[in-house]
Amino acid sequence: MGSESRKTVSRYSTKTEKGSHSFEISGYSLTKGMGVGRFIRSSTFAVGGYDWAIRLYPGGVTDAFKDYVTAYLELMSKDAEVRASYDLSLLNQDTGSPVTVNLCSESTPRVFQSCDTESP
Repeated sequence: MGSESRKTVSRYSTKTEKGSHSFEISGYSLTKGMGVGRFIRSSTFAVGGYDWAIRLYPGGVTDAFKDYVTAYLELMSKDAEVRASYDLSLLNQDTGSPVTVNLCSESTPRVFQSCDTESP
């Protein structure tokens, strides 16, 4: 019997999508008195077939961060697990240009899981 060489090839491609969402907060200075752990949420927006929202804590998420604004990207789709990369930044309302502070960035994909999305 002759020895036949067999060549095989496999390929896997991930699906990626890009999107953006603007969360405008009118009267932002009035949110500063909300207190630690209280948040406001953007409207839900869809990217990649999943629903997302931005959760913003103007008075900080915990007492340790009460002097800082905290923001999160939140997966709103039910019963889902998604890997995603994202950037959150503030824009100057007069110019529309990004403010030099980078609010949050995840260039390496992280796993988001559906969670309880009820407001406190």
